Amino acid sequence: MEEDFEFEDKQELEDGIDNEKHWKSLGIASAVISVICFIIITAIFILTPSRNSGQRTEPYTLTEVLSKKIMQAHRFNGTWISAHEFIYSSDDKNIMLYDCQNGQSRPITTKLNTTNGEIVHFEISSSRLYMLIVTKKFNSAKRENLECDPSMDYYIYRLDNENMINLQEEFISKLKLLLTQQQKNNSNNGKDSKRLSSNSVEGKHQIPSLSSSSSSCIIQSSQWNPMGNILLIMHDNDIYWLNMESSMAPLRRITMDGSISDSIYNGFNDNIYRDFIFEKPSSLWWSPSVNGYYHLSYLQLNNSQVPLSNIVIYDDNGGYSTNNYRYSTINSSIGIVNLWIIRINAQTNEYEKAMRVQPPYKLEQWPHYVVHVNWLSNDQLIVLWSLRDQKRTILGSCLERNNWKCEELVTLRNWLRINHVPNSIMPASTESSLNTEFSSELFFCGQTPENGMKTFYQLYSFNVKTKVINSYLNVAERYTEQRQHYQIIELLGYNNHSKSVFFVGQSLNQSSYGDEEKVISEQDMRINLFVFNLEHNLVHCITCQLVKCYEAKHRNNQSVCIDLANSATINENDADEESCIFQRVYFSPSSEYAIVTCLVGIVPKIYLVKFGDLDQLDLIENIMLFDDNSELETRVQSKIMPNIENFIFTRESDNLIKYLRIKLLTPTDFDHEEIGKYSLLLEMYPSRYRYHYLPKATINNQGTFYKRIYPDLEWAVHMVTEHDFIYAWLDGQFYQDSNHSLHELSFEELLEDYSTLIDFIVTNMTFVNIAQTCLIGNNIGGYFVLNSLSTSSIECGIAISPFTDWNTINSFLAEQYIDMEKVRSNDLQYLLKMTLNWKMLENKNLLIIHGTSNEMFPISQSMRLIKSLTLEEQNRYIKFHQNPANNDMDEMNWTSHHFMELYVDHGNSFDTIIEHFYRKIEFFLFQWIII
Repeated sequence: MEEDFEFEDKQELEDGIDNEKHWKSLGIASAVISVICFIIITAIFILTPSRNSGQRTEPYTLTEVLSKKIMQAHRFNGTWISAHEFIYSSDDKNIMLYDCQNGQSRPITTKLNTTNGEIVHFEISSSRLYMLIVTKKFNSAKRENLECDPSMDYYIYRLDNENMINLQEEFISKLKLLLTQQQKNNSNNGKDSKRLSSNSVEGKHQIPSLSSSSSSCIIQSSQWNPMGNILLIMHDNDIYWLNMESSMAPLRRITMDGSISDSIYNGFNDNIYRDFIFEKPSSLWWSPSVNGYYHLSYLQLNNSQVPLSNIVIYDDNGGYSTNNYRYSTINSSIGIVNLWIIRINAQTNEYEKAMRVQPPYKLEQWPHYVVHVNWLSNDQLIVLWSLRDQKRTILGSCLERNNWKCEELVTLRNWLRINHVPNSIMPASTESSLNTEFSSELFFCGQTPENGMKTFYQLYSFNVKTKVINSYLNVAERYTEQRQHYQIIELLGYNNHSKSVFFVGQSLNQSSYGDEEKVISEQDMRINLFVFNLEHNLVHCITCQLVKCYEAKHRNNQSVCIDLANSATINENDADEESCIFQRVYFSPSSEYAIVTCLVGIVPKIYLVKFGDLDQLDLIENIMLFDDNSELETRVQSKIMPNIENFIFTRESDNLIKYLRIKLLTPTDFDHEEIGKYSLLLEMYPSRYRYHYLPKATINNQGTFYKRIYPDLEWAVHMVTEHDFIYAWLDGQFYQDSNHSLHELSFEELLEDYSTLIDFIVTNMTFVNIAQTCLIGNNIGGYFVLNSLSTSSIECGIAISPFTDWNTINSFLAEQYIDMEKVRSNDLQYLLKMTLNWKMLENKNLLIIHGTSNEMFPISQSMRLIKSLTLEEQNRYIKFHQNPANNDMDEMNWTSHHFMELYVDHGNSFDTIIEHFYRKIEFFLFQWIII
C-alpha cells in the first residue's frame, strides 16, 4: 500500500512540473503528503507485532527444517519392564525408571559414556542387574556387510557398580576360546549326543574377522533371555548364548547351520522380515517357565535358492568391493521358512536338540511366510502363516505333546497387511504370555472365507480347546438408527479387569452437523485408538476425547471420561472438539496402563493413562501429562503455519461410484478464486500412507472439512510457508455400495486413482498453475511419479529411489499390489501396464534421486531409465544438426531436462546427507519450474 501511495505522489508531481506557476502549491502539497505517509509508515511500524512477540509471523525455513531446532519434539523412547514400571531415556542420555504405582521417577544409570554415538536401543535384564545398550556412531562407517551394521556398538552396563563392558570385545575373546575348544574336540574325535552339553559344538564354523578397525562387524543383534542374566547374541547368522553372571562362563553356540554365503538365518531376520514383517532384527520367542522348563522358539530362513544380486561399495582409496545379497522377484523363489523349538532346563540352562515346528499339511506344499508367533502356554505355540500371494492366512496351534505338529484353527482371507500384523493376535490372559496364568482364549481380527464380501476386518475370539469362534460383528453395528462401522488396523492389548480390547482403527461413520450441510468429520478420517468392551458390546474412541478427559480429570478427578456401559456420544467425533491426533501407544503387559503419544495441534503430547476395572464407572481411572513439549509449543507459536483444504471428487469403477479425497496444505493467504496463482507439489503414495476410508457423506464433488490439522510434514510446511507452494496428496477412498465392502488396493486401482486425481486438479483447481506443478514420490511413490508424468500433461517430476517395472522389484512388495493370476495367464494388456513406457518421458523435466547401495529398490532400473532418456536426447540432437532445415526448433523441445543425483554408498535412507538431499530438490524446482 505504501508503494501505491508513492507512485501516485510521483505521478502528480510529474504532472505539476509542466505548470511552473503552481510550483509553490505543489511543494506545499508534497510536503503535506510526505508527512501523512511518514505518519502512516510509523503507525504501521508501531502496530506491526514483533517477530519475537509470540505471533506466527515467520515462515518455516529450510535451515530450520534441517537443524530440527523448531520442530524438534521429545519422543517417548522407552519400554515396559513390568506391569507397572517402564524405563526411558532422558535428555542427558541417562536411563530412568518410572513406577506408575507411586508416580516416582529415578535414574538407574548415571555414568553412561556414549559420547561416540547415539543410544538407539536399551534393554534391562530380568534381574535388573545389567543393561544392554546399543549405540550408533555419529560418523557411521560404510555398510560393508548387508547382514550386519558396523555403525552399531554394543555395551553391557552393570547397574550396581556402573561398569561399562564392550560387548563386542567380550564376545570376541569368548569366541576364540570356543573355537579353540572346537578344534580340540575335533582332534579328540568327540561323539555326538542327542542332548547338547553346555560346551558341545558341531558343524563347520568360519572364523570371523577379528579386526579392531571401526569397519569390522561381529555382532548382528543381541537381546536378553527373560529368565536371567543370559544374553543371546546373533553372529554369522547363528545364535550364541552368553551368561553374564560369571566371567568364567563359556560361550555356547545354540545353532550350527547358519551361513552368510548360503543365506541361512537362525534367529536373525533377513531384510523382508526385518523391515516389513516383524520390524525388528531378530525373531526369538520365549515361553513361560513351568516345572523347571521353558522353550525358545526361533525363526530359520533358508534363502539359498533365492537369486543373488549385488551392490558395489566404494572406498576412499580409489577401490571398491562387491557385496552379494539375495533378492527375490515374482518369478523366483522366496526361500524356505521354518520355526524351531529348543527345550531348556531353567535350573541348569542345559538345552535339548532343536525340534522343527511342522505347519499344517497344505502349507508344506506352498511357499509361505510366518507373520505372527505367540506362546499361549508353556507347551502350546500359536502361529500365523501367510501364503506367498498374501491372499490367505492360516492360524494354527502347535503342541509339544504332538511333537510340535500344528493343527489348522481357522483360515482368513484378504487380511494380511504386513505393517498391521505383528500384534493382531493375542492371548486373552490376565498378564502377558510370560506369566503363569494362561487362557485358551485368544483374539484376532480379519476376514473369514465364509463371507463372500470383502468386509471390514472383524474382531473374533477363538477358544483353542473348544474350537469355537465368536464373531463380534465388526464390533460395529451397535445402533439401529446409527450403524457404526470400524476398520480394525491392529489389536494392541486386552485388559482382563475391564474386559476391554484395545485397537487402532478408523471410525467409518458419517457425522452430520446441521440440516443444511453434511460434512465428514476430520475425526472420522483419522487413525484413532479405540476400546471395545466385551461386557457391554460397546466401542469408544479414546484419543478422540483424550484432551477433554485430561482437562476434566485435572479439574476434578471424579469426572467421568469414558463410561463403558453407555453408548458413545457424538462428541467423540465432534469436529469442534480439540482432539489428539493419534501417533503411537505403548501398553503395559496387562494393558492396565498406556503411554499415548498424539498431536494436539502440531505439538506431540505424551499422556500416561491408567485404566480402571469393570466395576468402576469410568474406563480411565487416571491420566497425567507425562511430557507436554512446552518448549516446542513456544517455538511453534512464532512460526507461520499452513491451512488445510480438503476436496472430494469421484470416478466410476465397475458401475460403482468411487469417492476420493485430496488434502492440500495451503498458504495462509490462500485464495481459491485466483487463477493459476499457486505452484503445486503433489506427493504420490507417501511413505506415511494411510489409504483412508471415506464414509458416505456429501454427494458434491467438493467439500471442506472444518477441523484444521497440521500433518507432521516439516519440509512440506516449509515449502508452503516460505515459498507459497501448495502441497497435496491423495488421502482417502470410498466405494458407494450397500454392503460397506472394502476393495483391495492394486497398482491398477492406484493408476486409475492418480489419473483421475490429476484430471480433477487440471479441470477444477483453477487456482493451481499447471505449468508450475511437480509430482514427487519415494519408492512405490516414485513409480507413480514416473507413470503419471508419462500419461498426463504434468511436465515436472521428482522420483526418489523409484522403479520402472513391477516384474523386477522385490516379490514381497510386488505381490501386495499385482494380480498374480493375470501374470501367470500372460495377460498381455496387464503385463504392459506393469512396465513403464519410458519414451513418454522424453519431453518432461525429471529429477531422479537414488542411493547406489539400495537393497530394496536397486539402482539398476533408474540407471537404465536415465541411459535410455540420454541416448534418445542425444539422437534428437544429432537428427537436428544433420537436417536443421527439416526440423522445427520448437518441436525439438530443447527445454526438457533429465537429471540424476547419485548418493554413493547410501541405501534407501538419506538421513546422513539430508541437507544436500533437500537443497538438490529445491534447486531443481527453482531452476526449472518456478519462473
